[in-house]
Amino acid sequence: MTDPILFPSRAAHTRAWEELAHAIAANSDTIAETAATPPAVRGDLTIIGSGIETVGFALGDEALIRAADAVFFCVADPATVVWLKSIRPDAYDLYVLYDDNKVRYTTYMQMTEAMLHFVRQGQRVVAIFYGHPGIFVLSTHRAILIAKREGHRAVMRPGVCALDCLCADLGVDPCHPGMQTHEATDMLIRGRVPDTSLHVVLWQVGLIGEMGFRRKGYINENFSVFIEYLQKYYGDDYPIIHYVASRYPTIDPLIESYPLSELHDPRVQVRVTGVSTFYLPPKDNAEADRDMLYRLGLLKPGQELRVAEGPLREIGKYGSRERKAFRAFRRFQVPKGYQWQEDTGASRFLIALRQDLDLCRRYTHNPRETLSPAAFPNLTERERGLLITRDPGAIQVAAKGSFVASITNRTMLTTLFQRKTLQLGLLKHVRQAPAENLISALQQWSERNGLPADWERMRTDIDLCLRDCLFPWTGIYCAETSGDNAVEQNRRLIVLTGDGKKARLSIDGEPVRRFTFKRGTLEWRSTLGRVDNGYLRVDVDSRGHRRLIGSIWPQGETVPAEHRLVLTEVPLGHQHPASLVGTHIRDVNGKREQLDIMVMAADEQSRHLGIRLNGDILEGALCLEGRKLTVNGQAFLMAGSTALAENGHLEPVWQKDNAIPYDLCGAYATKILGGGRYLLELSPDEILIDGVRPITMELASGQVSWSGGPEKARCGQLTLLLDPITLLPFLFGTVENQLGVRTRCHGFVPPAAGLSRAGPEMGLSQWHWERLVNLAMRPDQSGGSMLWYQVEKANLAATIVNAYLSRRLP
Repeated sequence: MTDPILFPSRAAHTRAWEELAHAIAANSDTIAETAATPPAVRGDLTIIGSGIETVGFALGDEALIRAADAVFFCVADPATVVWLKSIRPDAYDLYVLYDDNKVRYTTYMQMTEAMLHFVRQGQRVVAIFYGHPGIFVLSTHRAILIAKREGHRAVMRPGVCALDCLCADLGVDPCHPGMQTHEATDMLIRGRVPDTSLHVVLWQVGLIGEMGFRRKGYINENFSVFIEYLQKYYGDDYPIIHYVASRYPTIDPLIESYPLSELHDPRVQVRVTGVSTFYLPPKDNAEADRDMLYRLGLLKPGQELRVAEGPLREIGKYGSRERKAFRAFRRFQVPKGYQWQEDTGASRFLIALRQDLDLCRRYTHNPRETLSPAAFPNLTERERGLLITRDPGAIQVAAKGSFVASITNRTMLTTLFQRKTLQLGLLKHVRQAPAENLISALQQWSERNGLPADWERMRTDIDLCLRDCLFPWTGIYCAETSGDNAVEQNRRLIVLTGDGKKARLSIDGEPVRRFTFKRGTLEWRSTLGRVDNGYLRVDVDSRGHRRLIGSIWPQGETVPAEHRLVLTEVPLGHQHPASLVGTHIRDVNGKREQLDIMVMAADEQSRHLGIRLNGDILEGALCLEGRKLTVNGQAFLMAGSTALAENGHLEPVWQKDNAIPYDLCGAYATKILGGGRYLLELSPDEILIDGVRPITMELASGQVSWSGGPEKARCGQLTLLLDPITLLPFLFGTVENQLGVRTRCHGFVPPAAGLSRAGPEMGLSQWHWERLVNLAMRPDQSGGSMLWYQVEKANLAATIVNAYLSRRLP
């Protein structure tokens, strides 16, 4: 509302300006480029934009204007000037500093000094400029820079500018295909070349070559020089848009299209003024760079590169791609990942902060007192604590109402990644549960397994777990550029296992002894023998696959583009023929047949898994799918599977012999968790523990148990497995000491010197495979002999969490 009683007079405004000018001049000798000492009292400068349309201020700007000690304005719209004078009759109009006989640069310097004068006296100053206060305004940027340099507070708040209005009124999207903007005179004198494949916006086209100011408007006698320059690139008659944004409510903007040649007509030229802007639509089609498309992964080998039909996208048609959106609506459901914003106390505080200048000041200087429970009782203690930090990320979390991680849900997820039986049970449950009953079905499953969980909020806890914990990222990762011909620095193998203090990281087969994982980022520095630095972010892609994105770069170097990496998880599958090692038998029409799955080797460098059928070696790689084992096209149905033979009867399956396989025998160096070690020597019919034969023992297939052993391992139960990576045996289980304390243990048969493994396997290149095998041969490092089984469990758990639960949970 305007108030004519308070409206200032011209005479009063003139006196105020002349007094201010004399005061500025009197202090000029004290002003220098470098402030001698910090100010005794800090001033405060806030520069805001009034937008293009009448009184186009942002929420909260009026409070700033009313509360300021001094107000300056440079506004072109008369109604906005009247509004400003009505609420601040003492405001200084910066337009008085323009003069027909003065170059604009001098005016801009004077504007700067006028704004700074009261700031240097420790006062709060607000300056208003039309449009955006930082677009084509030298004085505002200069004032902000000098105020900060002298130790004062200074901030610029954005406003709507002519370019914003142009994009809205002309339907221009700066990102498609892109945009150039030029000041018209600068374009001429510096020979700026317009990119005719982009949107081109030209400012100040109504004052070509003008360095001064004319209150009656510019003559613009150099305008035809400018048009000739544009015709050189666009041709004589290319259409150009003459644009002036609307400054008044209900009034349309000025939008006129002319061929360039017509702009030489003086009758047309007079329509171009100091507030005019030109827009040139894209003329030429810029072809995509095929090599860059390959580099970014946007074009695959063999794919055709689609050629654009023109420089601009056709956004108004209804073709097949557009019709697809209608079909998608028929089965539309609100995405499970959509995040509904609840009403939060923190958001209410921020809304109040936007409108209350005194609250802003108190929150800036003493956030803890400002946010006291008495002042804001609706804030939770967590919201209050986050807001007190004044950290933008913490404020966002508080306003959004993001959850604190649930202990029960975190426990459930941790257990899920450790137990394969749980994983398989949950996967079956998720696949079978109807969507409308998913939550109740999952609740029943977790209760049945003794794992209480809040499935209504599990999706959020999955996100928090992926961000804060390393165990969901246990895996083997290699660069997408992997291959024997890859650039060496982009050929990387990363292995992650464990979590917290037990987390392990190796790069190219070598351990990283000191690294951090925080808020989804893995980082290390070139210390403790490392000669490289690394910064990798964890990520799950749209298909639910895990990956690491970032850079690894040499010590002492910056991070050039060639060290940029995208590493994807190696899909191990959830079964391996190594789990079947040993002798299998079946009876066919009264005839006994024998199938031996065993480690074969012509020498120590060619060890591989092979098959011998009734004594004859079958050549070829082994593949296990479900319970069907195949080699070179020949299939074997293992125990647990069923199939019909040609005669309609069930085909006999291969049953595993109970004897301990030779490949699982050896001397196991075994570690007891919590302290202690022992040596377990295993043969097909006997075990020795630290050289002592237990009183009783039971050996069956891949299981070993005993009692009456030495004190540290009085009795025990162990499972024996063959590691698919090294083809070396390892064990895990529990032992009980003489005091009856039962403890977990694990062990391995150390590899002989020079022992290696044929390959590659698992889809890896030879380079990656060799480093993975070497790492797995070192049980003291990332996973060691149990590496494959750790990663295999994590891969399955990650698939369940990322590809099933995250997509189906609310």
